[in-house]
Amino acid sequence: MISMRLIKKYFILILALLLGANYNLLSQWAILTQEADSLVKVGSDYIYNVQFDKAEDTFKELIVKYPNHPAGYFLDAMIAWWKITLFRNTNQYDKPFEEKIQKVIDKCDDLLDKNPKDINALFFKAGAKGYRGRYFAQKQEWINAATDGSSAYNLMIECQKMAPGNHDIMLGTGIYNYFAQAIPELYPLTKPLLAFLPKGDKQLGIYQLRASSRLARYASVEARVVLLQIYYTFEKDNDLAESSAEELFTRFPNNPYFHRYLARILVRKGKYDEFEAMWRNILVRAMDKRLCIILVCL
Repeated sequence: MISMRLIKKYFILILALLLGANYNLLSQWAILTQEADSLVKVGSDYIYNVQFDKAEDTFKELIVKYPNHPAGYFLDAMIAWWKITLFRNTNQYDKPFEEKIQKVIDKCDDLLDKNPKDINALFFKAGAKGYRGRYFAQKQEWINAATDGSSAYNLMIECQKMAPGNHDIMLGTGIYNYFAQAIPELYPLTKPLLAFLPKGDKQLGIYQLRASSRLARYASVEARVVLLQIYYTFEKDNDLAESSAEELFTRFPNNPYFHRYLARILVRKGKYDEFEAMWRNILVRAMDKRLCIILVCL
């Protein structure tokens, strides 16, 4: 039975998220001009649709026009992140990812040396640390993962204090809250490493990620990706996983990561006619070389 204290806690959280939806998010990222905002959104969609060359060209333009802003460097690092995600049987993208993420951190540190309260620098440094933490976690380098994860979380909390209604920030806090509890449950040996870090809260993390997926200006798609991973792997909620995978694959049909997730969910749910047709479609795409990247993912 749910306690009244817990009900009150989540009622306050939900109320805060609803109130946060009324904030003017543009004012919190004022340094991103309309032109930069457009480049970020277009380039991000190129990444998710596995159009990496177009994404690289877009972010090069962003970096040239805004060389002192960390956004272009961060998004360029995300190209390497997605190559690691898709090409799982090779390590050739590890070093480029590490170098690009470090460049983001260095750019942010330059800004923070001039202004320790620079919210853009804090936000993108938190993002860089967070993704590097996820990268280390995938390699089961738990000490490095815990160090970066804790640092990213603290930076996000600083951002949240300055922009409490910003739903892009909730991507980072949501990831930390969920996985800080979920990882020790899945890998008990990590508990001593995480004992001195802020405690996680899986339910709070899901609420934050859902809010980010609906209301974030830049992080909404990534929040949906993380929720898909959570629903499928950790929560074992096939219905929510299926709806998430369908939404992502419909929007980004060239991305075999979403295609594969959807096919596996259909297998898990026993939708035999649908999953047979989908797996056949995956194989046809691979053989036609329209999505040769799938060959690595299967």
